[in-house]
Amino acid sequence: MLALLLLLALSPCIPQYFATPKLDEVHWIVAPVDATLETPHYLLYMEGTAMEAERRGALVEAAWSGYKAFLKGAPKQRAGQKTILRIFPNREAWRASLDLEQEIPPGHALHLHYSPDRRTVYLYEDGTTYLTDKWLLHGTFLDFHRHLKSKNRDLANEWYVSGMADTFSTHSWRNGALELGTRRVLNHNNRALAATERGVLLHIEDGEISKADLCNWEVRWAMTSFMIYGKDGAYLKKFERLALGSRGSMLFGHDFLPTVGEPQQITAEILAWIKDQARVLEVTKDGNWMEDGLGLTGTAAGARRPGLASPAEEANFLEATFGVNHVNEHGLLIDWLDGSHFTIAFLRDDHLILEQRNKSKTAILRELAIDRDPQGRCKMSLERDGHEVILRAAGARPLRLPVKSRKFGLAVGLQESRFEDIYWR
Repeated sequence: MLALLLLLALSPCIPQYFATPKLDEVHWIVAPVDATLETPHYLLYMEGTAMEAERRGALVEAAWSGYKAFLKGAPKQRAGQKTILRIFPNREAWRASLDLEQEIPPGHALHLHYSPDRRTVYLYEDGTTYLTDKWLLHGTFLDFHRHLKSKNRDLANEWYVSGMADTFSTHSWRNGALELGTRRVLNHNNRALAATERGVLLHIEDGEISKADLCNWEVRWAMTSFMIYGKDGAYLKKFERLALGSRGSMLFGHDFLPTVGEPQQITAEILAWIKDQARVLEVTKDGNWMEDGLGLTGTAAGARRPGLASPAEEANFLEATFGVNHVNEHGLLIDWLDGSHFTIAFLRDDHLILEQRNKSKTAILRELAIDRDPQGRCKMSLERDGHEVILRAAGARPLRLPVKSRKFGLAVGLQESRFEDIYWR
């Protein structure tokens, strides 16, 4: 997927139509505030550590640069006026604060509320850091877009505005680099899989996208993401004319599709794209996995079994680059019968060890020397060929191995390991 890869950068800010209070003038309603942070464009209030506030401040400033790059401009900023970001510790505190401030979020707003009058984004910690960050980016995009051009105030409810906020908020954030619109591969983070489970395909399979269909948030995301990233960007220029052009406000809902191409053909392409994007890796309870969009980091939960991440649907090819790790065991699952009977290829220093585990017994089948690149990484792959799997590793001759199952994947031991450039088909 095409993505916006952005390094942290600071830019000018949004115009405001009310006076932004100073940090010590904003009162935390219902829940106490532990951390406050002022950035070039935002005032951030949250319950947490100063380090976490700084991380989120860096995140929203990097996103500002991303929005500016895509929307080809940035709102003007008046001196001393910034958007307020308020992150509550839980839904109850969020809801109580909105009630006290007489803010009435729309019925669909279960996690986030953006008040253009107060120029404030309200949200709460939503289970994981990633999901909370995702809602935070969603809110900051709505604010950025609304104040970029005067005509945008009339477009707040258009499908592609919420669609862009949803698309760009799906992100990866690692070592100061932000990627907006990234595809995430773990089943619990994948946006297309979530949309599929919530019935998006039912709105598209009939070959039409009506006004009623575009009231569905999953359809809005699917339409927008496909127009930006689908078919190698073939529709991006036409989408930009809708979303960014001076005549954008004159095209509403389904009236946009005929300007792009033949509606039934486009909906068929969107349908195929969603299904492809919904391909995910499923993880076992024996491993702890984290995803940042650029790769996966994992550890095994215990010493007896490796942590596994395998394609949810049967795959014939899997490839990954394995990070530097000279003390840990990490590699590829080659064959899996059950939790006590499996074959695995583990990297240890500059060797690849093939092991067959049978309950409490471990048999070493082969040991191969491999090559690492200048950064200490090694690329490996598995390719299915009938009842065999072909194992390839940099610096080693391809190895054919008989298998009894149709399951393979990534594997980790007790110490943290990293996988990048993950691809399967």
